Amino acid sequence: MNTERYDHSLAVLNGKVYAVGGKNDTIPALTSVEVYNRRENVWEEGVALPQARCKYAIAVLDGCIYVIGGYDADQKQTSTVYRLKPGDSHWQPQKDMPVRGAGIAAAALNGNIYVAGLRSKVMCFKPSECGGSWSVAANTGVGRLCGMAVCNGRILIYGGYDNGNGSKDVMCLIPKHQSLARIGCMKQGLFAHACVTILRYKKESSYRLY
Repeated sequence: MNTERYDHSLAVLNGKVYAVGGKNDTIPALTSVEVYNRRENVWEEGVALPQARCKYAIAVLDGCIYVIGGYDADQKQTSTVYRLKPGDSHWQPQKDMPVRGAGIAAAALNGNIYVAGLRSKVMCFKPSECGGSWSVAANTGVGRLCGMAVCNGRILIYGGYDNGNGSKDVMCLIPKHQSLARIGCMKQGLFAHACVTILRYKKESSYRLY
């Protein structure tokens, strides 16, 4: 990349990788965005965020990238939501989260974006032309710095910060019951990690989450 950064997130859309915001040793939060063009094998300058953000949640839904919450340049938690559609010249503000959050995670499923790591709840964002709307997806939550991904049509949440340690819990979100179900236990507690789902092409295609 052209700019050193960490505490950022990546999004993949239309065959390109977007590295959004983050921070480095001299700047507490970045507005810059870089886009990796795999055909040219180069990082290109993307559309900068309207405000600096790090440790936010990111999701891709219906051809758009969403950046949710995170820390600002003053290291204060935020509730903002920004949306970028490739080809646009700027990020569009969406409806703020009802709560502030940083070190959070997001995943998109069935037209909604779910946000975890808010400790006491999981939130659901439904995009619309008027800025979208928020609702509670689960009345229980997980610790911040958790991992989150969609696998086999389910939203799974892995680990998270838990009283100084990483949680071993694997949780499944059940939106219709507004609850989380513990469906497994990792061998090692994790936080500040990442998850990715990979489709394995065999006679019967299956998904595996890493």
